Amino acid sequence: MGTCAGIYVLSFCQQRNISTVGMSLTQRMEFAADDSGHKRLSKVTLDIMLPVGFPEKYRNAIVKTAELCSVKKVILNPPEFEITAHLP
Repeated sequence: MGTCAGIYVLSFCQQRNISTVGMSLTQRMEFAADDSGHKRLSKVTLDIMLPVGFPEKYRNAIVKTAELCSVKKVILNPPEFEITAHLP
């Protein structure tokens, strides 16, 4: 998910000629046990470290841009999965 969000952030900056030198994106994942005791992913945090000189007027916009990540959208609205097995 971090890579996906990073591509959106990079594109945002390139379209506005904003330097990405010194910019970074860090993804952290938290796990929690469900009712049956199995660990599951419970939270994903993405931190965007903006470079010195990043325009303040774009701070909220860069977060909203990262939220457009396609992977995030799939996790929020998961597709149906179907698994089959076939012999030749």
